[in-house]
Amino acid sequence: MPFQTTSHFFCLVCMTSLLFVTACEDVTTGIHSDVIDAIESDSFDAGSLDDPGTPPADTTTELPDTNPIPDDVVEDGTDTSQPLPSEPSPSLYTADRIHSPITPFVAQNLHEIAELGPEMQDNVFMKVGASSTVSSRNLKCLAGNTADLGNHTDLQETLDYFMTGDAAGTTPYERTTIAAKVGHSAGWVISGAPSPLQQEVQAIAPRMGLVHYGTNDMGLGTTHESAMWNFGTNMLDLMDELIAQGIIPILIGISPRGDSVTADRWVHTYNAIIRGLAQARQVPFIDLQFATAELSGFGLAGDGVHLNTFKEDGSYQACVFTDEGLAYGFNMRNLISLQALDRVRNALVNPETIPDDDVFLTGDGSPEAPFLIPHLPFSHRGNTALSPHSNLNVYGGCDADQDESGPELMYRLDLEETTRLRAMVFDRGDVDVDLHLLDNSPTEGSCIERAHQIISGTFEAGTYLLSLDTFVSGGTPRAGEYVLVVNVCHPEDPTCD
Repeated sequence: MPFQTTSHFFCLVCMTSLLFVTACEDVTTGIHSDVIDAIESDSFDAGSLDDPGTPPADTTTELPDTNPIPDDVVEDGTDTSQPLPSEPSPSLYTADRIHSPITPFVAQNLHEIAELGPEMQDNVFMKVGASSTVSSRNLKCLAGNTADLGNHTDLQETLDYFMTGDAAGTTPYERTTIAAKVGHSAGWVISGAPSPLQQEVQAIAPRMGLVHYGTNDMGLGTTHESAMWNFGTNMLDLMDELIAQGIIPILIGISPRGDSVTADRWVHTYNAIIRGLAQARQVPFIDLQFATAELSGFGLAGDGVHLNTFKEDGSYQACVFTDEGLAYGFNMRNLISLQALDRVRNALVNPETIPDDDVFLTGDGSPEAPFLIPHLPFSHRGNTALSPHSNLNVYGGCDADQDESGPELMYRLDLEETTRLRAMVFDRGDVDVDLHLLDNSPTEGSCIERAHQIISGTFEAGTYLLSLDTFVSGGTPRAGEYVLVVNVCHPEDPTCD
């Protein structure tokens, strides 16, 4: 039976045409289908993809400490310096939790997505991704007799619910998905006619989709930085394609990289991007890096890329959720994936029982009341085409001559100490929104640095403004949707010096 809703205060489905960017299909992290069995043995060693070595022991565990929350934001994330909104507002996703919040606003959005596809099966989900998604250890064991929920028996009802789903003759847990392939990327899954994504949708008509990309995508550029832009576009296109059909995307972040020091320094940034894209569409995000931060070796297998698995009586048991089992990466991933399915299902079935507190954006993007950045990492979906503000045109303070006379939106960032930052803007198609870092004065002459897509550096304590301004080409403002992501750099990342 389709989920029902009685009110419609929000829908994030993009109604404009989508730009599909296809990435090279054959660039991988060095893992191919002929070694998938070796990967799953937890002893496979792929060697170094960049420079040798493993992440420093404190690489992941220190990440939450690099995302300070100001004193006027209380423990549950509420900004006490600003008035509460009079009605539900889009939620901000913070980096201090495994699951992004399901608030009244998010729950309503999930309902409205579901209404777009009444023919989709509520008790079926799809799996979208690469080698970790292809793995026989990814959720399939939930359909067998080896699953042990441990202290998580509250998930039994949801586990049973999806067991009743018909995914082309099998359960969604056991289904071998068309929309996942070893060594492939978010660009691959949406390419072709029909694409692997659409083939899987047509085969099983799912209500939800677990989407896991980023590790392979990082290698699809000359640098990890250059690969980000196609990744962001492909992920937004993928999400919008699912949403338009009434399928709720559930984005899964990527794991630390034990195979490459250089790649590992970018994992936190890629996860900030994935979290930001999920927030942009107000759909769930699972922070796999945060969930495995306290595990020995970050829950990684011998290759430093994939997750390890609990072994008992000579066999791997990826669905044992006891304390002993959850000391392993794949067991943790399966648990939090089932939790995410449970959270979405409960939000759709029982929207009045919303479990999470809200963190919302304050300000209106004007020079007088810029959007306040309350925490780092920070992300926000904006649209300069909807902005009434067009006060800054040529940023002479940066010796710039670009015509930025289109509409802009402004953000305020308060730094209590010297901080190494990376600010990124993702847009698509004909949209061209540029970044401008200003001092605390919203004027053209106060510009410190500008860039088309990314500003990285070390910045002293103080108040800064970020102007997201629209480039004008041939007299036409190239205004539209963008996603802003501001992230603290890895302590050893030289690109932020």
